[in-house]
Amino acid sequence: MPVPSVGSRNIVTAYTTYFTPVYTKSQAFLTDFRQKTCFFTALLTRAVELKAKANARSNGGRRIWRNIAGATRLHSVTRDGAVVECYDPIGAHKESGGPIRAKNAKALTIPLSALARGRRVSELEARGIDVFRLPKSNVLGRNVGKGKNKTFEPLYALCKHTAPQRKFPWWPDQTFVLRTGVEHAERHLKLAIPRDGYFISVPGGR
Repeated sequence: MPVPSVGSRNIVTAYTTYFTPVYTKSQAFLTDFRQKTCFFTALLTRAVELKAKANARSNGGRRIWRNIAGATRLHSVTRDGAVVECYDPIGAHKESGGPIRAKNAKALTIPLSALARGRRVSELEARGIDVFRLPKSNVLGRNVGKGKNKTFEPLYALCKHTAPQRKFPWWPDQTFVLRTGVEHAERHLKLAIPRDGYFISVPGGR
């Protein structure tokens, strides 16, 4: 079972389908349980969502990882599976690494100073800072001082893409998802099967 990629839909259908043989063998005992497949899937997917959020927050940082955690949430649940998504495209880049490329703008703005770091050009302009492009250059900045003491302070470098960035894997891996699914399946099977019935062991379970 391949691990779903971050940024695209994390389809948990594969993991739910994995337990189908268990449901089939226990059909005589699990009529009510089978009707609650959607509930089981929601529990499993919620665990994946919380794990992803915790992994993102554990990386610390000022704002990026908090935004990634906040953008990761359960999208939908059905009887056949569920979808967890990270709606922040930076989340996908952190997981896979590689260069960052400009998509919705002509160029990326790379911070060059403490003032610009963690802030967009629009945020500086909202604070009354006049940001402009230095003629015949790929640098955005502002003027500091007045008269003869006026100097240009570079704030951002403009570029179409960055150098390749290292990976920061944070999305729950296949082992976690499968182990969590097994644990939930065992727990609900034990509740569903009568005390005088037999126990159907879950593949990979203890």
